[in-house]
Amino acid sequence: MTDYERLIECYLDFAKRLRSKNDSDETENRPWLECLRVEFWYSGLKQRTGIQSAYGLELHFEGDSFKRNSNGTIRHYRSKWSSYEKHLFTPRAATLERVEQLAPGSTYDLNHPLWTVMSEFNADTPLDFSAVLRSLSPDTLAILFQVEHLGCSTYSVRASSNQLLLDKLERRASLDALTALIVLLLEAKKLNQPAFALSAAKSINNVLFMISIELASRNVAQQLIDWIIEHILPLGTPSHLKITMAGEDYVHASLHLNLMVYQDSKRRQQCLSWAQRVKIMNQLLSGRMGLDVCYAMQPSYKLGVDESKISAELLHTFLRSTALWQWAWDGIEEGRIERFPPADLLIASFPTKR
Repeated sequence: MTDYERLIECYLDFAKRLRSKNDSDETENRPWLECLRVEFWYSGLKQRTGIQSAYGLELHFEGDSFKRNSNGTIRHYRSKWSSYEKHLFTPRAATLERVEQLAPGSTYDLNHPLWTVMSEFNADTPLDFSAVLRSLSPDTLAILFQVEHLGCSTYSVRASSNQLLLDKLERRASLDALTALIVLLLEAKKLNQPAFALSAAKSINNVLFMISIELASRNVAQQLIDWIIEHILPLGTPSHLKITMAGEDYVHASLHLNLMVYQDSKRRQQCLSWAQRVKIMNQLLSGRMGLDVCYAMQPSYKLGVDESKISAELLHTFLRSTALWQWAWDGIEEGRIERFPPADLLIASFPTKR
């Protein structure tokens, strides 16, 4: 299966799950975040192994738990992994250790720093920003920290929080990069740095547009993105605006952005690495391949206050950006490639306040 085919299949599966969503299941008394982290771990193992059933995963990772008859047929097994599939239980240390031997790094999925950020978001004890950042993957640490030398010893210090740092994290586009950006936004809000908070929120949006379809493939997109929309993005959104998108809207946009990587007929038959895909998507988001994608891959906003309470300039900017967003998506949905918006849209004079 090519990347192009897998992306479409992933989106169809996501849409099917949305239609068949059932809230009255066995996990209604389990904390939703606990279910989320178990699902991310479990679905990651399915992707790694290609094994889709709980029975097959248990046989693969814990084969010695199967009791067999003298002729080798299976007599009994614990069905423990079906509980993981249903999010009824969280795997314990002994199970994680065994799985880690065959799937290195899988324990990190279950204990990802993002789950810590989410669980401690409204806690009485303030989140330790540096501790969370230091718990991220080595490739992300190389961006966030720089090595200093003192004689024969070395130590690391935080890199400056600026646009260059945000750009580097966008070029990484991973769950770790997303976590780092969220922490940087929370830190900027605490330090009263509104300009940097706005920039960090824009970078979070860009990363979400790139990775949401992959989050959907791990069955965590809807709840995770909705949490970010509710708790994180408002911290870096202009006070007169309110995001009108939900998790499924980000997944829909992410599908289109990822499929655009394969617009070239030759590339459509290829399987690119994630780093290659991210590089092309960053070029698309920057507008280097056309302004249509650049304008489309922006959050959809509505005014959060009455028009009379904002300046004519802010109102004009809002109406103009909304019109450009609509133009871009009309072209994408209709399969039209328009690299530049019509001149009359760029210079349009929108109605001003009375």
